Amino acid sequence: MSKVLLIEFNELCPALMDKWIEADVLPNFKKLKDESHTFITEPDVVRPDELEPWIQWFSMHTGQPYEKHGVFDLTDGPKSDEVDIWTYLESNGKKVGSFGSMNVKGFDFDGGFYVPDPWCTSERPAPSEYRPFHKIVSHMVREYTNESAQISLNDYVRFAWFLVTHGMRFRTVYSLAKQLISEKTSKLDQYWKRATSLDEIQIDIFRHAYKKFNPDFTTYFSNSTAHLQHSYWRHMSPEEYEIQPDQNAIDTYEGAIQHGYERMDWQIGELMKSVDEETTVIFATALSQQPFLKAESYGGQLFYRPFDFANLLKDLGVEFDSGQPTMTHQFMIDFGNVDEAKAAIERFSDFTLDGTPIFGMHLNDSQEAVYMGCQLRDLIDQDAVIQDRRSNHSVPFYKYFYKIDGMKSGCHHPDGILWVRSGTPHVHEEKASILDVFPTVTTLCGVPAKADMAGKSLV
Repeated sequence: MSKVLLIEFNELCPALMDKWIEADVLPNFKKLKDESHTFITEPDVVRPDELEPWIQWFSMHTGQPYEKHGVFDLTDGPKSDEVDIWTYLESNGKKVGSFGSMNVKGFDFDGGFYVPDPWCTSERPAPSEYRPFHKIVSHMVREYTNESAQISLNDYVRFAWFLVTHGMRFRTVYSLAKQLISEKTSKLDQYWKRATSLDEIQIDIFRHAYKKFNPDFTTYFSNSTAHLQHSYWRHMSPEEYEIQPDQNAIDTYEGAIQHGYERMDWQIGELMKSVDEETTVIFATALSQQPFLKAESYGGQLFYRPFDFANLLKDLGVEFDSGQPTMTHQFMIDFGNVDEAKAAIERFSDFTLDGTPIFGMHLNDSQEAVYMGCQLRDLIDQDAVIQDRRSNHSVPFYKYFYKIDGMKSGCHHPDGILWVRSGTPHVHEEKASILDVFPTVTTLCGVPAKADMAGKSLV
């Protein structure tokens, strides 16, 4: 019987991990690997539209395949009736914590803690003292491309006080100051490093929570390197792409992905310092990435996002209950009932650019919300206009939308990494399923197996 810390670093790649371990730049990953049973994992489902982290992590956390749980969209996990690993362990007498794990239903168990992922604003942190932290982190992650999105000074003051009282170290303050100075003084763009700077803050807050609550099982999630891979694989390996970055862009971003792995290696070291000998560390990535090449022949894949989706929908004449940004260019818009959601789908279809519908969209599982985003991927002229087929009215495209800097360079790959620290190394040639993680955790925690598990324990 053991405590378990499940470290979830989204979409790290087995080949890149091995390459940089071999190059001696990831000493903490190497140490953990040398003390672990190591597996390559296969996902729950492999169709491109289902090979998404918010589906795969949900499958891992519930031990159920997609064909059973049916959770397809980010933010839909909290609405599911499936019993996840935190609820199951708590019902068996264990203290549990979740720090940023993706698409997880909120909980407020005695002696535990829950910090939602940055994209699930429908869920409230518990204890409530973590709300100022989650509010700012969520804003930073969901609106990082949108300079017009603002948050109040009072929110920043509450955030700062939270950091001071919940474990933020001087070394982190010093590192953040260096980052901000480098953004002002460097000849090369340094803004992209903010993703890993946020990890430094999160590590401090997690370490404080872990020490305070001393959970039997907890998870820690980070997405920063997955973001860097999606954005900068082209700069790391330009020879693989038809569309080549210019030399200045290569000089700026060539090392971005390696930087992400090195900063995650630092996080591994900090997390390993936090646990005692009674704790089993499991490291998982759920899936990985590879170069995205299918759009090279027609100019690459771009993304467009509204400055203010609420204002956009108001001007389009669409009433809604609530809405929130999710990943990159996408939003979840809640209408409260099926008829209004279906009517909104029809209305959104009226808006085109040169005859092409602007919005890609579908109803979520409840049929009361629309998951949508701008589906245009080509470079759009500055004088382009949105046409409303119903009213024949038109407005400038860039009045409402802006182009996100950069071009999609990485896409998902089914292979993932799974290491279970045991004290001695063992490389398993046979792939494990991500569905094996749930029963492995329950075995380690000394809890009876859940009857309907699709996977098997690896220990």
